[in-house]
Amino acid sequence: MFVAQSLPPYGYRCYRIEPAAGGGDAPLRAAPGAVSISRDGVRLENDRLRLLIDPAKGTIQSLFDKRAGREAVPPGGSLNRLESYESGGGGGAWHFGRILSMEALEEPVSLRVVESGPERATVEFKRRFRQSPITQRISLAAGSPLVDFEF
Repeated sequence: MFVAQSLPPYGYRCYRIEPAAGGGDAPLRAAPGAVSISRDGVRLENDRLRLLIDPAKGTIQSLFDKRAGREAVPPGGSLNRLESYESGGGGGAWHFGRILSMEALEEPVSLRVVESGPERATVEFKRRFRQSPITQRISLAAGSPLVDFEF
């Protein structure tokens, strides 16, 4: 992953990709606030956020904003909890009637680290809902105040 830094407003800057000094596989310099990830993939952290993941359910147990000094997950709560809703009343794909039932997707998930560079860290969850496989990736980039979710 390449992060363009020091871009002028309403302008452009040219970047040249060259082998690192000393040649070979020497790593490039990490951006300020490089992201780190635990070996098991349950903790992602940069200079702005710390994210703790429940590896059995694929939910986020803690999202701590370091700059605000505040936890975003209420006690006993979680983020990224996937749910399936069945509604009645018909009317097409964009018209929802009364909710008849809700099913939380809390089946066990498999978790693996798919990216662990200094610029971005990504974990991948795989789970099933009925007969359908669901793959989800959660990423945190260096210096970013955002958590990215991809299905």
